[in-house]
Amino acid sequence: MRPTHDIWSASLGDDGEWGDARHLPATINDPDRDEWCPAVAASGNLYFASDRPGTSRGTDLWVARMIDGVYQPPENLGDAINTKGDEFEAWIAPDESYLLFSAVHRADGQGGYDLFLSRRRDGRWEHARPLTEINTAASEYNESVSRMASGCTSAARGGSTARSASASTIPGTTPRSPVSATATTTCIAFRWPRSGLADRLSINATPCHDAGRRAATSRTRA
Repeated sequence: MRPTHDIWSASLGDDGEWGDARHLPATINDPDRDEWCPAVAASGNLYFASDRPGTSRGTDLWVARMIDGVYQPPENLGDAINTKGDEFEAWIAPDESYLLFSAVHRADGQGGYDLFLSRRRDGRWEHARPLTEINTAASEYNESVSRMASGCTSAARGGSTARSASASTIPGTTPRSPVSATATTTCIAFRWPRSGLADRLSINATPCHDAGRRAATSRTRA
């Protein structure tokens, strides 16, 4: 059996301590395939990357819906998200209204790893679009979004000089929450190859909400 990546989960207790990690069931973890880069929505739905059967080619993004506390068989996110390239590192909005992810070997990429955005409207994912305001010929990946500050920060890994820039608002990601309509969010990504310098970019994005007291991570199984 070849080494594979599996997904594990742990719950945060009322005392602020994490419980023991548990290996997710075979519904999620295929013993012969990789499952990695997990992200959990407020509903409990689990988004992750995998090369499991049904993948277009390489690595696709999948979702396993949680119903009555049980994960259902994973569903491929389809052609609006996945291509014959490699899609991974999903970051799902807590309300599942939009999806950020990294990808490589896509026809609409700029050479290395790039960041992409898709919005869900009327229950369907729109065609993912590259974040051209952020992507470069280097690699942008490992993105995340926080409600604690404004802007999108692409931290550290490319080019020979550090620079700072502001990108225009990405279409379809302006704040729309009636509770915090003026809020902005922070997106953190890494740029590669490493140079020891940081690039900082700023975008406006849909406000992020608490995704609940659940965390998931991937581990390599020998």
